[in-house]
Amino acid sequence: MANFVFMLPRDAMAEQVDNAIRKRNMPNVSIRVIDTDKAVSEAHDAIAHGADVIIARGIQANLIKHHTNYTVIEIATTSQEMGLLAKRAISMLKKPNPVIAVIGLENMFCNTQHFDILFGITLRCYYTDDIECIPGLVAEAVSEGADLIIGGDRANKYAETLHVPHLFVDALGEEAINTALTTASSVGWAIDLEKKHLAQLKTLLDYSFNGIIKTDSEGRVEAVNSIAEDMLNMDIENALGKPISELIGPLSSSTLSSALAEGREYFISYMIINNKAFAVSIAPIMVGAKVVDGSIISFNEVQTIVELESKIRSALYSGDYKSNYDFSLLEKRSPTLKRELELARVAAASDAAVLISGPSGGEKDFLPRCICSESAKKDGPYIFVKCGAYQGEAQIKYLFEDGVGGNNEKRGVVELARNGTLALDGIEHLCKQSQHFLVNLLKQKILLNRNTGKPMPIDFRLISTTEKKLSTYVNEGKFDAELYYLISPIRIDIPPLFKRAEDISMWVSHYIRHYCNRYSRYISLTANAMNALQKYRWEGNLSQLKGFCESAVILSPWRTVNEKFIRQLLASSYPVFTEKPSPESPLGYMALEVDEIESLLKKHNGNRTAVAKDLGISTTTLWRRVKKYNINTKGL
Repeated sequence: MANFVFMLPRDAMAEQVDNAIRKRNMPNVSIRVIDTDKAVSEAHDAIAHGADVIIARGIQANLIKHHTNYTVIEIATTSQEMGLLAKRAISMLKKPNPVIAVIGLENMFCNTQHFDILFGITLRCYYTDDIECIPGLVAEAVSEGADLIIGGDRANKYAETLHVPHLFVDALGEEAINTALTTASSVGWAIDLEKKHLAQLKTLLDYSFNGIIKTDSEGRVEAVNSIAEDMLNMDIENALGKPISELIGPLSSSTLSSALAEGREYFISYMIINNKAFAVSIAPIMVGAKVVDGSIISFNEVQTIVELESKIRSALYSGDYKSNYDFSLLEKRSPTLKRELELARVAAASDAAVLISGPSGGEKDFLPRCICSESAKKDGPYIFVKCGAYQGEAQIKYLFEDGVGGNNEKRGVVELARNGTLALDGIEHLCKQSQHFLVNLLKQKILLNRNTGKPMPIDFRLISTTEKKLSTYVNEGKFDAELYYLISPIRIDIPPLFKRAEDISMWVSHYIRHYCNRYSRYISLTANAMNALQKYRWEGNLSQLKGFCESAVILSPWRTVNEKFIRQLLASSYPVFTEKPSPESPLGYMALEVDEIESLLKKHNGNRTAVAKDLGISTTTLWRRVKKYNINTKGL
């Protein structure tokens, strides 16, 4: 329950207030009779001892308000009390239409707008915020014909020196006290509600797994949870009230200002604070489209993510040459490869050699593993070899050295693949001698020790991949014709990614979700952003697309990623592959943004709220851009 302190200058007033408090049964209201010159220090002491709000009048209320940030309920004389003073003045003066001056601090008096008509007097009010000005106001009122002065101590004392009749605004009336207590009850309800919300926020802050800092609308720290205190090595007591940019140097004040001004969430990855890496998000606290109460800044230590990834990697590689892929991944992400995937499944059910052709970095790199996982040799080893990594004699030794001569001799990868699957990536890179060795091996199923000549029976499944047209290599004499036929009883051709727009969208969604989970972040793409990715020529296929999605998740300052950001990131990430802008589009990215806004306005029939949602911006920001680019919205 909220607590209140009634501060009064006289004991007589305290007695009246105490009676009113007892009648209303308000145990949360206490009384202090104080000297006016000690009002500020008494207020500090009352708050320190548990008070939430000060109730005061006149000069005391004025001093507390101007020298503290405490909530003050001011007590003013009521209309009833002022009316009684006006009647007393008329009785004292005994003259028609007397001129009465009300002098003092404005917070002491009620509205006296219609007293002239009600009481047949001329009422003039001389109000000030500075008590030192009161004598001057009394002199001014007298010079302007005042017959009587109504005011406090100072006004009455000076009026007496001028021999002018005066009336003192003395004790509090019952109505004024009850009005103050009624206001206190309403304020108390609001304070209790705020305390409840603050308690909930504190619990959220204290038990969050992330470091969290709350700032006000000016970027000053209002709250810090214990996780952030430990993560950032921050002293909460010294942090409160300070600009966060002073406490966390790498966090740019301009970034926070932009987040608050635009009402948009920002993400910052790999921010180094005290030699630790953090992923940081800034979320403005909003009601509707209006920023109302600063921001919530969340810190996630990247090292934790790195350690988690390390554990996952250890689990993946603990299988000792096992394939960890299956067709479900490709079937979900590559709907346009239905024929190729069906052929691969058929191939998996046999021991026949398979030749997979397609661009580097695409599904060609996954298919050998998928075939192995569903083959009869799935429990055997899976050995993957990049043929282009070795040349000449080094390649022959790497592939065909065996352990027949003893345990200390090196074992070639062909022997390691016994009773399993051997995947030769880039088989066109095999040297002539390696090609001949492989022909004999596939025909005879026997591996000869190069030193002793002793035969060793060996059985394995061969899956070969190539980026080239091997038939051309055969015609040019670069590839053994017999080997070509031995490795390709089943052929699977994978087209490049840029020819499969539907696959691109599926893989983008997959990788975006993957990296959002990995980095504990969340972004989504607008329809136009996805369209831009589908039209891009992915020279590096899935490898390039995967890396790009990781960059987008890490670098995007917003939750909703639009086409402009995607095109800018493509241009900066792959300047060699990015097409030059058309001479017909001199506005560059501005033209792209205009096109995107116009397209969405048409799509949503001019509904700016829907357009702003798709763009990931506020309706106010959308309105500014429509004005900036002079976009025609008539007829929509």
